[in-house]
Amino acid sequence: MSLRRRLSVALTAEDLAGARVETAAVAVIDVLRATSTLVQAFASGAAEAVPAATPEAARRLRGTSGDALLCGERNRVRIPGFDLGNSPLEFTPERVAGKRLILATTNGSRTLLGVARAPLAVAAAFVNAGAAAARLLAADRDVLLACSGDSGRPCPEDTLLAGCLLARLREGDPGARPEGPGAAAALALWDASGGRVAPFLAGTPAGGDLVRLGLEGDLAFCAAVDRLAAVPELRPGTATVLPGRSGIR
Repeated sequence: MSLRRRLSVALTAEDLAGARVETAAVAVIDVLRATSTLVQAFASGAAEAVPAATPEAARRLRGTSGDALLCGERNRVRIPGFDLGNSPLEFTPERVAGKRLILATTNGSRTLLGVARAPLAVAAAFVNAGAAAARLLAADRDVLLACSGDSGRPCPEDTLLAGCLLARLREGDPGARPEGPGAAAALALWDASGGRVAPFLAGTPAGGDLVRLGLEGDLAFCAAVDRLAAVPELRPGTATVLPGRSGIR
């Protein structure tokens, strides 16, 4: 950028109310597990994904489109009657290639809907951190990292990824300027973690829930930094997610 790029972090979906969504390149973050799952879905060949705020809204969106898959969770468990839950391991090419997905998760779907007015919005996770950072830098705009949090509270795993992305953005653009308390908190957490993502995720409340549910495989998947190069993007002016740039690194 010709001027110093500003980097900011919203620690919860609710914090987006005062953010500069309309002018920024936005990364939506829900590490455990919505954005990790979206990255895997598009790496597996999904055609598009549409977020829904509630299970009822998801069912209405599917309507008569019989080939759309209902995907989502409540309390980390697949919604009754849905085709898939929110486990990235479910989103294989055999299940989702060429399919339209309707995604209703507790937190990530709401964040995706909240940034629909952004000129660029991508889904970011540890599994595509490098590719997502590169896409944000290529947009030549200020960057907003939109963490989903959990029911209005910051999530340590989302904050950690925001710190990781900030570090990578600064590597790619040394003149970029982190600003605000959210960015300061994210960078401090990333520095304190020493980049040890897997043990950090395992020690979070959400990580503990996944272990108790027997979903250790999800936890390992979500901690695999730079495993994929898919960067799902929202169609400008809508909440429809499209493949963007994809492929295995």
